[in-house]
Amino acid sequence: MYKLSVIIPIYKVENYIEECLNSVLIQLTPEVEVICINDGSPDESMNIVSSLISNCSNAIQNQFVLINQENKGLSAARNAGIKLAKGEYIAFLDSDDKLSDSFVQDVINTIKKKQPDLIDFNLFTSTNKTIFIYENPSDLSLKSLFKSGKWFACSRVYSKKLIGNELFINGIYYEDIGFVPKKYLKANNIEYLNKNLYWYRIRENSITNNVSEDSYNKSLCSFEKLIESYMDLYRVENNKLYYFLSFFIFYTKITYVCKNKNKTEAGVFVLKYKDLLRDKHKLNLSYFGCRVIFFLYFPKFYIFMYDFYLKLKRNKYFFKL
Repeated sequence: MYKLSVIIPIYKVENYIEECLNSVLIQLTPEVEVICINDGSPDESMNIVSSLISNCSNAIQNQFVLINQENKGLSAARNAGIKLAKGEYIAFLDSDDKLSDSFVQDVINTIKKKQPDLIDFNLFTSTNKTIFIYENPSDLSLKSLFKSGKWFACSRVYSKKLIGNELFINGIYYEDIGFVPKKYLKANNIEYLNKNLYWYRIRENSITNNVSEDSYNKSLCSFEKLIESYMDLYRVENNKLYYFLSFFIFYTKITYVCKNKNKTEAGVFVLKYKDLLRDKHKLNLSYFGCRVIFFLYFPKFYIFMYDFYLKLKRNKYFFKL
C-alpha cells in the first residue's frame, strides 16, 4: 500500500503542467502514487503528461494513474482522485503549481513518525511571498487557524480515514472552504510543518479573478450553498465554529458583491441573511478582525464606507495612511 497519493486535476494547463509534473518526478519514491485526472481538458495538457511519463522507467510509470473524464470541474476531479487513491494519505496538487523539492521527504517522514490526521504547511507564492496557514505560526490553536482563514486544500495532507465519504461539494467555486474546515473540526492529531512545501501560482486570468456575469452568478450561488452547508452542520452539531464559518462566508459575499456590482445589491443580501446578523451573540468576536466586527454591528454603514473606499481606489484618489 502507498503511504501517499498525490491527486492532480488537469484542465487547460498546457503551459504549466510539465513544470508541475517534474516537481513530482524528481522526488518520487516507491511509497507515493500520482493520480492525474484529465477533467476534459481541450488543449495539449494530457498529451504532455503522457509523453513525460512514457519516458520514465516501468516502475515509475506503474506509480501513475491517468484518468480521463468529461469536464465536471475541480471538485469532481478531486473527488474522482480520492475514490481511486490507494494511499493512506492524500495530497492535492493543482496542475499550474509545484511541490517544493523536500515535499515528499518531509511529508512521508511526518506520516511515519506521527501518523497524524492532518499535516499543515505553508505556501510560497509566485509573487515571492509566504502564506502562513496559522495567523501566528507560533500559535497552533484552532482560533489562530480560523482567524487566518487560509483554507487552501493544497496546503494540507489528509489521512484518507479523516476524509472518509465527506468529499468536495460539486459544481461550486471556493470549494476549499467547504472541505478543509470540516476536517479540522474532526481531526484529533494535527501536525504543523513550518516550512514552505508548496509553490502556489497566482494567475490574473483565473476564474475567480475574471468576473463575467456567469461567473458572478455562480459565485453568488456558491456562497449561498456554503453558508447553508455550514448552517445545517451548526443546527445538527451545535458547534459555534460552523456558525462562524457561515458568517465569515456571508461577510466575504457582501464584499464580493460590493466589488463586482454595487452597494444596493449588497444591501439586499444583508436583509436576506439578517438572521445571521441578529444572532451575533453566538459568535466569538476574538476570531474576527476589526473590519468584520464593524460589519457585524453596522452592516449598512460598513457597505456604504466600503463602497466609498472602492470608488476612491478605482479613481486613484486612494492612499494608505
